[in-house]
Amino acid sequence: MDMNSDHVLYKMAEIGWVRTGDVVYVTLPAQLRPFAVLQLSETGSAIWELVDGRRRISGIVAETARQWGIDEKDVADAVTSFADALVTQNVLGIRPE
Repeated sequence: MDMNSDHVLYKMAEIGWVRTGDVVYVTLPAQLRPFAVLQLSETGSAIWELVDGRRRISGIVAETARQWGIDEKDVADAVTSFADALVTQNVLGIRPE
């Protein structure tokens, strides 16, 4: 499914994660590797925290821009790239709103 700003992101049920300081660590699905942990950047960690299964991508962009004090168009590509990478790794899922 191609992503757009009206899609909702959700964390896959089989994913474990923990925040330590400003960083989130995510366990990757077993089908990709026997066991792997992904360390998200500070930016990725902030975006991860906003993925709640209810918020649209456009809402994540808006809230990220508000938190960072920047324009939405300046953060939209970062949010979309982050989401696309984690959807590809089966860490996040997307669904139409």
